[in-house]
Amino acid sequence: NYQRTLETDSELNLSNTRDYDIFRNEQVALILKPEVLLDALDRAGQLDSSYWGVAGDPDRVLAERLERSLVVYPIPASYRIKIELYASDPSIPQPLVNALMDAFLEAHRVEFFFAEDERPRVVRDLLEKSDTFIRTKREELRQLATQLNVVDFSMGANDNPYQSELADARTALAEARRAESEMQLQHDDLIRSLTSEDDLLLLLAQSSEEVQRSPLAENLQLLLEERQELETSLATMGPQHPGRKEAESRLQNLGPRLTDAIERFTRAQSAESTRKLELAKARTESLNSEVQRLQTKLAAFVDDFQRGADLEREIEEELPRNRQLKERLAFFELEAESPGFVDIA
Repeated sequence: NYQRTLETDSELNLSNTRDYDIFRNEQVALILKPEVLLDALDRAGQLDSSYWGVAGDPDRVLAERLERSLVVYPIPASYRIKIELYASDPSIPQPLVNALMDAFLEAHRVEFFFAEDERPRVVRDLLEKSDTFIRTKREELRQLATQLNVVDFSMGANDNPYQSELADARTALAEARRAESEMQLQHDDLIRSLTSEDDLLLLLAQSSEEVQRSPLAENLQLLLEERQELETSLATMGPQHPGRKEAESRLQNLGPRLTDAIERFTRAQSAESTRKLELAKARTESLNSEVQRLQTKLAAFVDDFQRGADLEREIEEELPRNRQLKERLAFFELEAESPGFVDIA
């Protein structure tokens, strides 16, 4: 049983017995704090001692075992506190009580000596971080507001500037896809028509005035009319008709010219149809890319708008804490400079 008495009444100028009692009870509570007990075990070199527990026991268990071995109480009718430590091993109490005194005095200095504590510096650091946080968030919010042309992010993202553009682009894309489908069908019909002379003649008859006026079409028309005339003439001539031989010769010579004219016309029509189809596909692809671009822009606007709303909320949530830190810092600075505050505390 080793005892050591600590007098604390000289450290603060307390005004009456009740203040002393309150102060001493605070010291008793401070001595029995787990962090103070663990600090004492560490100072005494007994933190890993088998006397207080087996390896691997949590710190909480060690602090509880030491607390159960202690008796700490204010001595009546005095300004003193008594600490008693009971242990079955005589080598345990004395160094541990001394270490406990050192740990207590250090904790007491930090918690009760306001002129020496670090609270103003700590609060000042917290306030600086809070100011930096608010300043950074406000700068990001200002950039977003300029980028999106938004004044108040709390009103909702109803005025998305890409919404109407996207709707128009989707409508144009649907029309372009319909036009491409129709062009593809016309192209397929044209390719099939070019394999048959009868279909080709029907196609030529149904072509636009612009196509019929083209040199290739006019040449083909003349050759077809010439063949028609020769075939009609031969149909009316008998075998011995003097002009039959010449008509047959002209019809025979007309064949290669007509075949060449048909091939040239079909190639031109196929190339023109292919060109128009490629233009329709290119327009569809262009409009599809535009729709995807606007969808990306719209989604980015929504994300940025939500980010702006989150920034406003974060700033609003931080402002009360910032004001509280400023008030706390002012109180601590006044407390450190005014002995009266120390006496009251």
